[in-house]
Amino acid sequence: MEVQHISVRELAKQSDVSPTVIQKLRSKDSQKVNLTTFTSVLRCLGYQIKLEKMPATRT
Repeated sequence: MEVQHISVRELAKQSDVSPTVIQKLRSKDSQKVNLTTFTSVLRCLGYQIKLEKMPATRT
C-alpha cells in the first residue's frame, strides 16, 4: 500500500471490507480470502484478475 500511497483504513473503506482484512492480507496472515473481497481490494489498487486458459497437456 506504500506504493499506492493509500492507508489501510482508506483502502478498507474503498474496498468495503474491514481494516482487519487489509491488515491480514498485508501480513500474509490470511489463509482464506474469498474472491469477491480479493477482487474488490485489487480493483481499488488499480489491478484486475485475468483468467487465461492454459494449453492442453498430455498425460
